[in-house]
Amino acid sequence: MASQALNGLNGHHDDGKRWSYIPPAIDIPLGEGEEVEVNLSELLEDPTELCTLLENEGVAKGYWEITAMAYAKENKMDHAIDILKKGLSAFASNQQDRLSIFSALCWMCLYNCRHAPRIPEGSDLIQQSAFYVSSAQTEDTRGLPEKLQTKDYWLAQAAAHLNSAARISPSYPPIFLARGVYNLLKSSLVHPDERHAQLTEALKAFDNTLRASNGKNIFALIGRARVLYSMSKWADAHQCFQEVLRRAPEMIDPDPRIGMGCCLWQLGHHEDAKNAWERALELNSESKQALLLLGQYYFSASSKMNINDPKFETTYTKAVREYAQYAVKLDKFYPLALASLAPYMLTKKPEAVARMGRNIIERADVSTVASEGWFQLARLAHSQGENTRAFEYYAKADQARGGDGRGGDDQGHLPSKFGMAQIKVLQEDYVDAKFRLEKLHNLSRSTETMSLLGVLYADDYFSAPETNANAKDDERLQAWKKAISFLEGVRATWKDAKKNATTNADVLLTLARLYEIDAPDKSLQCLQQAEEEELRKIPELRQARSELEQMPLEVTGETDKSVMANKKSAFLAAKETAAKEVESLRLSLRDRLSPAALNNMGCLHFQADRYGAARDYFQTALNACVRIASEDSDDDTDALVSTISYNLARCYEAEGMNDEAKKVYEGLLERHAGYIDASARLAYIALRENPRGEGAKAMSNVFHSAEDNLDIRGLYGWYLNKTRKPARNATFAEDNEQRHLKHTLRDFNKHDHYSLTAMGNLHLIYAREMPRQSESDRQKRKKMYEKAVEFFTKALELDSRNAYAVQGLAIALVEDKKDMSQGIQLLSQVREVLKDPSVYINLGHAFCELKQYSRAVENYESALVKDRINDVNTLVCLGRTWLLRAKQERSLQGMKTSLDYSQRALDLEPEIVHFKFNLAYVRIQIAQLIYTLKTHERSADDVQTALEGLDAAVDALTEIAKSPNPPFPRADIEQRAVMCRTSVHKQLERALGEQREYEKKNADRLAQAKGVREAEIRKREEEERAKEEREAAEKVRILNERLEMQRRDREIAEKRAAEERLREEEQMTTDDETGERKKRVKKKGGGKRKKRDADSDSEDGIAGGYGSERGGSRGRSAGVTGDESEGAPKQKKKRKLERKNQKAEKEKSSKFKSAEFVQESDEEEEGGVAPAANGGVNGGAVLTPGGRDGLSEGEEEIARPRKKKVIDDEDEDEDEDESGDVEMAEAAHVEGEDEE
Repeated sequence: MASQALNGLNGHHDDGKRWSYIPPAIDIPLGEGEEVEVNLSELLEDPTELCTLLENEGVAKGYWEITAMAYAKENKMDHAIDILKKGLSAFASNQQDRLSIFSALCWMCLYNCRHAPRIPEGSDLIQQSAFYVSSAQTEDTRGLPEKLQTKDYWLAQAAAHLNSAARISPSYPPIFLARGVYNLLKSSLVHPDERHAQLTEALKAFDNTLRASNGKNIFALIGRARVLYSMSKWADAHQCFQEVLRRAPEMIDPDPRIGMGCCLWQLGHHEDAKNAWERALELNSESKQALLLLGQYYFSASSKMNINDPKFETTYTKAVREYAQYAVKLDKFYPLALASLAPYMLTKKPEAVARMGRNIIERADVSTVASEGWFQLARLAHSQGENTRAFEYYAKADQARGGDGRGGDDQGHLPSKFGMAQIKVLQEDYVDAKFRLEKLHNLSRSTETMSLLGVLYADDYFSAPETNANAKDDERLQAWKKAISFLEGVRATWKDAKKNATTNADVLLTLARLYEIDAPDKSLQCLQQAEEEELRKIPELRQARSELEQMPLEVTGETDKSVMANKKSAFLAAKETAAKEVESLRLSLRDRLSPAALNNMGCLHFQADRYGAARDYFQTALNACVRIASEDSDDDTDALVSTISYNLARCYEAEGMNDEAKKVYEGLLERHAGYIDASARLAYIALRENPRGEGAKAMSNVFHSAEDNLDIRGLYGWYLNKTRKPARNATFAEDNEQRHLKHTLRDFNKHDHYSLTAMGNLHLIYAREMPRQSESDRQKRKKMYEKAVEFFTKALELDSRNAYAVQGLAIALVEDKKDMSQGIQLLSQVREVLKDPSVYINLGHAFCELKQYSRAVENYESALVKDRINDVNTLVCLGRTWLLRAKQERSLQGMKTSLDYSQRALDLEPEIVHFKFNLAYVRIQIAQLIYTLKTHERSADDVQTALEGLDAAVDALTEIAKSPNPPFPRADIEQRAVMCRTSVHKQLERALGEQREYEKKNADRLAQAKGVREAEIRKREEEERAKEEREAAEKVRILNERLEMQRRDREIAEKRAAEERLREEEQMTTDDETGERKKRVKKKGGGKRKKRDADSDSEDGIAGGYGSERGGSRGRSAGVTGDESEGAPKQKKKRKLERKNQKAEKEKSSKFKSAEFVQESDEEEEGGVAPAANGGVNGGAVLTPGGRDGLSEGEEEIARPRKKKVIDDEDEDEDEDESGDVEMAEAAHVEGEDEE
């Protein structure tokens, strides 16, 4: 072990990398000259045994230090520090050895400081200050484990070890270096006012180190350069970095080239800085600093380009993908890299910017970088319209840069100041916004806009004591909100595939637990996501999904459309089948998941009334328990099986499957006879099925079997409430339910929530039925309501989430204070959290009092749907409300609906006199309404039904009047019956006659109108039929004409085909040698010849070639005639040059015949061929319209000449001499034909 390497005097080692001096193994000397080898590349997880060996053998301190360094190399700094601390104990008497160990401990703490967060992760300290955190604010973090401690903690530890070493030897050289690094690290965490002093102390310490080492300590020189750079002395810092590079050119960790580049950049030499960083990256491809700085170079270059510049996208993309993202991949908590990448992520994945911004703030070493973190958070919030938060973070970004956070000073972060001005504009505070913008304009600075998203993280929620939720400073509620925010931020990081973040099921389960009460749907989502993550780990499902994904997206390679359609249909069917098989496999593999998680998901589905899904989860959870029990016999799953079985039975019960539920409950009681909850549910089922027989007996047995159980006492109190006499027929003191509840509160638990709430409800019931004729009665009634409110208030003090107590308060407000608005508001809030039919019934009562009958009916019907299909009270309320609504709207159908609900209530309780009276009363109302309706608003059947209902109502009233306890005085009921029997009955009989007469007349009118209508329809149908016949005849005529035209076209086509065959036959000849028929061979013509007139049969103008009776035949001329042309080589095409003006004139003259051409044409008609116009050697024939008079249409097409240009360079001079111009000569090429 070389002390130089340990102290870092030379600064460079074998490979220039950190920890390279650690040997792979060391030999520890034992007694009697023996040695034991310790492998430093495969260290033990627990170094206790190794420390014991070192201590027992009394080895030198170097062995302790090298062992600690080996653990530090593996990033196990906690073990390394423990080893050094134990080494201190081993050398308690040797101060010089302790000195070295104290120095090593100091460096370990400084190393931890470099990698520790500035504030605890997830702490709310991030919201308390922009960057600088006071010691008082961090007091609560001192009890955290060392792995979670901050930079301040490790700096304090380093200072303690540094002071211990200084007390032993103040002149020990490594102390100077450590003190310099300590002050350099601390300078970034103190306020700017104190920063210069810290840097001065660091510079002094590094200078002392250099003096002690005679200028040879490379790390002291690097530290000095760092301090000078921090002091903005970039030229001096650059010289120091150059000196480091000169002395240690192979040093790459730390790399002086990085510092040199930074100095050059600050001095304005950007290209030189880039070269330095590229060299650093070349030597160490995983240098995150070099990658970051090169990314900044290209970001800076792209900022100077126009956004429409093609180079902009290339440069910006290179900065992001090749440098910034790679730097983040190397260290996802690297603040500078996150700050560089955050603007790019803002447009691509804004949900990730919040996480990046917080990481920048938490991990930043200097306030400038922290300001960039606040700045990115502010930009995100601004873009989403959260103006208040955006302003706050802009202010913190400004404060971190030395600003006042209000935007009115000249210091700080100018982009943040501009962002605050924009927020003021959005808040319509234009005066302040203009002031800020003017201030920025005076500073001659402008930046792009910023965006902000505020993300809050939480403290411990479950450990905080539960308090009243209505308190303003409820710490537990605030802790819950922060915890949700923090964990949701963790979930957001999993969506970024580039980060390759691993999903943590514990985070999802914790979130689900947090959401259980306030947001059960979100809780279920978290559990489902955890379920999916666990399923992904199963190889069978992963392979099945992989095979499904590998299936092609579509069928290709088929041209036939019908075959293609069949293949596509078969392919889609196969893919759908495969997808169903994968889903079936996924469902079958759910029993491999945690039974507790499956049970929780089933409970959440049950609470949301999704009983089918809940039952599936409970059954799957039971299967999972069976699997666990079969795999591990030692794992006791009985308690879990019992709970899940009970939940499954509750699900059966909710679905109306009482027989299955009873089987499960009975099975639970067979295994656990004391399972009182199962006994209670069986008693409840029996009560629902047989209220007066077995149900009452079972309920009594359950109560007496566990009288001290508050849940059972609550159930029995509910039973007494359902079976007690009406309040008007009993006194409060004699009420059995009141006695039971009072006994519970007095003898068992005075804070029992259910008993307090039930007692309040009981007071409401009796207050509602109390007389109110006199003032004394009204005062007693009021006191009863006040007593009910007291019970509800007490229940809410004990449990702020007691929705039933809130509902009781709402009822008291409505009934006693007549405060409908406040009562409905409270009931609406209760409805959001309490899925109980009573809430809807109370809302129906309130809306009915306000005469909002539609909303009242809606709430009553909702109560019926929720487990109250056969609840007579709800049916009676619906009948009453529909009756009131029908009377208000004069709706016969509404009366019928009211009659239906009243009849259903009577069918359920046929012995209740009140229900009989309600039914009779509705029938009488229908009869009275029918009589007042107009004839077109009713029918004879309606009147007849009403008349029959009236007779039934009269009989019912007569029977009710004879009952022992009629709902109204007997005389009034009998009088109403007599009135209905006489006057109302006669009115209906008279109305029935009028209605029948009206309907008869109306039927006659309808029959007559129907006959006229049918006649019109028949006439219209006949007209349509005649029109269709005419159109069909016209179509036949057109078809015949078209067929005739097609026949004539075929004849013409056949004639033309015959002529074509004859023409082809004429062109055929017989071969003299073989005698076979072959096509006539065309012979080459003589020299260039002029076009002859079609009527001329003179051969004087033919200069070689073949003659023909047809004047349109022409041949090619090669300058010789007859056979002399055979075997002669083909002449090179030539072109005569001509002046542009003459060429234009020639083109122009070609459109019209000039006098010269007309004259020549006349001469040609007389039998001669005019000579060439230019008198040239190779003069071309002049084409005249008459040259094609003798050609038929088809022959003219065949004989049409192809004009070609010939360049004759040899005749150029001659042409210029004779005509003075260069002229284009045309040669007409005519393919000659031999005629037999």
